[in-house]
Amino acid sequence: MTQYFKELTWAAITVYHESLGEPFNGKVAVAHVIFNRSRSRGLSISRTVLQRNQFSCYNDNRRPPVKNYDALGECLTAVLEAQVQQMKGETMDNAMFYLNKTAVLEKCGRLPSWVSELKEVCSIRNHTFYRGDK
Repeated sequence: MTQYFKELTWAAITVYHESLGEPFNGKVAVAHVIFNRSRSRGLSISRTVLQRNQFSCYNDNRRPPVKNYDALGECLTAVLEAQVQQMKGETMDNAMFYLNKTAVLEKCGRLPSWVSELKEVCSIRNHTFYRGDK
């Protein structure tokens, strides 16, 4: 397996775990966040997604299994779509962060402080996307 394919696989598996139940454009948006972070930090996709507390599916050093390979295939398609968009200069307004506000509020009772420091880019179903400047 080539390194390029391994990196795309990391992106697809991350999109799979982070956006199950989201529409296709929500999956593409999560892929954009992965690509935008990777580019801005000068890191590979795998190093980007595995950074501590960056993507909740990997918190506590978890590596959850893939259970639905058809859904993973859709996520790989979403990753490729985001990559083509990135090549055309479409970066989803450089979104670098996202969260599910409802899930966070249910779990923590409040939103994280970093949300107030960011500019909201868009919302797609359950996820709200942000970039670093207000």
